[in-house]
Amino acid sequence: MRAILKVLTKNYTYVWFIPNNLPLLKISSEEENFCKLLNREKSIQYRYSRGYIREVLSKLFHLDPIAVPLKAIPGKPPELLRNYGYLSISHCEDKLLIAWSAKRIGIDIERIDRSIEAKKISQRFYNEKDKLYLSNID
Repeated sequence: MRAILKVLTKNYTYVWFIPNNLPLLKISSEEENFCKLLNREKSIQYRYSRGYIREVLSKLFHLDPIAVPLKAIPGKPPELLRNYGYLSISHCEDKLLIAWSAKRIGIDIERIDRSIEAKKISQRFYNEKDKLYLSNID
């Protein structure tokens, strides 16, 4: 716990880019049970992301990967127990992005060759002032 508090007090943010072609890692028995409820593709993505979250945070917190206090319900953002900081993850076709911070954090990853509808995104997620500003951009 002392190592965790030391990391948290430094106010760092850590980001890991992980290619999707690495072997699957060990996950908790609860996470294994969640995998059984998912279709094959979602199960692999879930298992992959939770295994690598555990792996990278185990090095940060100096814990066994299974001991990382991760709450990882499918379809919801993964969370850490109180006093362990905040997580955010994002997937794309060939990468997993994991971010950890002592403060709330949000990340997203998109491939440069992915077509997105920026206007629809801005209408859904931005406030009125930002929508007005963005309406003048192609």
